Amino acid sequence: MLFYVYPLKFLFVLVADQLLGYDTTVGSSASAIVEEIEAGQLPILMVIFGAGFVAVQLVFALLYLRAHVLRDVLGLDAYERSKTREEIQGFLLATGVGLSSIALAVLGEETAVSWAGYVYLLLFPVLRLNSYLMDSRRKRSQPGS
Repeated sequence: MLFYVYPLKFLFVLVADQLLGYDTTVGSSASAIVEEIEAGQLPILMVIFGAGFVAVQLVFALLYLRAHVLRDVLGLDAYERSKTREEIQGFLLATGVGLSSIALAVLGEETAVSWAGYVYLLLFPVLRLNSYLMDSRRKRSQPGS
């Protein structure tokens, strides 16, 4: 879990500093530099965060996949089965976003590394679209629709 949370702290500081126009130096109350994020460290930071993100998303996708496989044993009705498929798709889509971020961090040039962080903003429209499409499918499959 630390591979996911610890780089997230640095990413949050980096993004907040960029948005607010501050330097990316983290200092102490004694004005000594405690930690500084250097440009050469950004790709590996994005890869570590991305790997943790992908791992967490895959774990959830596998948990929902297990529930989907056991849908008859669990007694899931049609709505619950559809929601389970929606969750699996959502976690796999999020995994794709994480892998895209890793690819940008590894294959991109120095200017593309910052985009590796902004790729995660794609989660909002992608997951919303997944939800919308699955809701539409459920409405169409209801009797009397």
